[in-house]
Amino acid sequence: MVLAMSLIKTVPDRERVAYRALKEVDGLKSIYHLFGNHDLLLILEAKSRNELLKVLNHIEELDSVNSAKTLLVASTDGYPIAACGNRSAISAFG
Repeated sequence: MVLAMSLIKTVPDRERVAYRALKEVDGLKSIYHLFGNHDLLLILEAKSRNELLKVLNHIEELDSVNSAKTLLVASTDGYPIAACGNRSAISAFG
């Protein structure tokens, strides 16, 4: 399985249209409304990178989507993850 997060910028005043269209996308696990440079955050899951690419191409072709920036998510299994000081930040470098 391939897990990804995609930051979506919608066409101005088309956030609701984009939200409704994106809710129907295959592989969508979660969708969140954002305030800032991007409008929506998608959590996507696909069987392979090729399948993920198909989903992302479909998303970018939607009329209500201006752009999508996607990040692949890797498992942290085997990495020594420890908290840094008193902060809630996480370091994968110990």
